[in-house]
Amino acid sequence: PFKDSITHIWKQLKETGTRKLKDEEIAVLKRNQNTSTDPKWDNVVVFSEGDASLDLSSIRNCTFIDFVMISEEVGAVSFEDSITLPCGLSDTTFRNCFLFPGIAVHKNTYVENSVVLKGSILMGCGRITCQKDATYGNGVTINMGNETGGLQVQSFGDLKYNELSSVVDSGVFQNDTLPDYLTAIRGDYSVFSPSCFVEGCMLLHSVFVGECCHVLNSTVCSCTLLSSPAHRSEVLNGDLAESILQWGCVFESGSNCVKSILCEHADTSCNAKIVNSIIAPNTGVSSGECNSSLVGPFIGFHHNSVLISALWFEGKGNIGYGANIGSNHTGRLPDQELIPGEGLFFGLGCNIKYPCNFMNAPYSLIASGITTLPQKVEMPFSLINKPSTNYEGVSPAYNEILPGWALYSNYCCRSEEHTSELQSLPNLVFRLL
Repeated sequence: PFKDSITHIWKQLKETGTRKLKDEEIAVLKRNQNTSTDPKWDNVVVFSEGDASLDLSSIRNCTFIDFVMISEEVGAVSFEDSITLPCGLSDTTFRNCFLFPGIAVHKNTYVENSVVLKGSILMGCGRITCQKDATYGNGVTINMGNETGGLQVQSFGDLKYNELSSVVDSGVFQNDTLPDYLTAIRGDYSVFSPSCFVEGCMLLHSVFVGECCHVLNSTVCSCTLLSSPAHRSEVLNGDLAESILQWGCVFESGSNCVKSILCEHADTSCNAKIVNSIIAPNTGVSSGECNSSLVGPFIGFHHNSVLISALWFEGKGNIGYGANIGSNHTGRLPDQELIPGEGLFFGLGCNIKYPCNFMNAPYSLIASGITTLPQKVEMPFSLINKPSTNYEGVSPAYNEILPGWALYSNYCCRSEEHTSELQSLPNLVFRLL
């Protein structure tokens, strides 16, 4: 759990043994073009459990401001099979940092208020910093559904998606332990966990980067990036703010995420935009925009389309190219929402007008290019289409519905295998019959 990991780090900082630099160690640092804002170098301490002199020759061209803990950096550090670097510090300005043994920190402009743990690599970054009493994107209120005040969930790293099972009906997510949770994780340092690899990032502000996580060419502010050796997360060429990525997530290719949670093994790519949303395990968002939505597991959202104010807890559906599901440019207040059923398929270029409820129409298909009026449908496995025949006195805007169509047509309903370890997700389609 994230809470246990970060509280262990805070405990480790309090118990870390340090001592002042010896004269010969200061001489080595000066000879290698290092400088300190304190002429006596009293602001720099070394990580040491004894009094033996340390080899600090791998620390070069660095500036130390205020308190900095450095360590003997010997040997090499690797990230997977992609890169191996000699341990050491070079060409970086440090301020108020804990730099543990076995790390490689090279050519960063400014690193302050940070903890860098064994096996980490930080190179080619701009500014790395942290505010006081940071919570790393935890405790942020995510407003889903009705944009004028719908379902509100306060984020936290150890959220299990199944804990949200009743929120669509109740509209409330109660977490009485959250204040204590936030108190436990609160800190003044950005954390770079063992064996993480961070490169080419212009700004990292108040971040927790999990073990074995890879962050490349991204801007990350007030975020928690959870990762483990078995379930590595990646943030590649993206922007994140006030958000949480759980274990095994891949966030790449110009994606943008604000005030959201990506649960285990969710992924984004191709300039996906995610705002005020929770993305369930094993769901992918690519190219499209997802705003104020609860997006369930196993949803295919891989094209230029829009999903706004949807509470789709069961998931397992698909959003086709050009689907306009709840545009927020309708000339009306954004005070309505959509509740899709499990396995709902939104066809190419369809337009869904709100409010709409398909909860009791699981595994139905909305045909390409049609517009659905505000309605409630309770016919499972249906085809929702434009009228095949016009009837006198019946508006042609009404949809034609073929109940059970998905069971006797060539439409494919498939079961999915999931990779989530925190929760069990039902994956058998015909349990609904």
